[in-house]
Amino acid sequence: MKKVIKWGLITLSVGTFLYLAISFFVVSWLSYFSSSKRAELTSQEKIFFKKLKTKYGFEEISRTPETEKKRFHPKDTIAYELYMSYIDCNKTKNDYQNTADSIVKQINQNIDLDKKFYKYIITLYCDSGTNPSYKYSYLRKDVK
Repeated sequence: MKKVIKWGLITLSVGTFLYLAISFFVVSWLSYFSSSKRAELTSQEKIFFKKLKTKYGFEEISRTPETEKKRFHPKDTIAYELYMSYIDCNKTKNDYQNTADSIVKQINQNIDLDKKFYKYIITLYCDSGTNPSYKYSYLRKDVK
């Protein structure tokens, strides 16, 4: 009788372990193949961001949309957003405005975006905690 119980418990334990292992494998496989790929920076963006970092002294630059599907094949109108953090935080609001204006003009000239990108949003922020973030929005058709 003890052997039957022992083999029953072993079978139950192995079955439970296999069930959990297969479930984990299926869930990870589904989540891996169902998530969209992150869009890498294009060569135009890499060069442009490097110029911005040296010219304006940005510490970090990131952009959205982040997925390949939204970046290269947008289905609807979409905004191109840049987030830039400053090293030098001693700027006036007017300086931030002039910087954003200049950056938007450069985006229009240097980066080849899909026609469905109708708007640029520039967010300039400082990590010092004393200066606020500034967010500027421009319609693409109004930028010359």
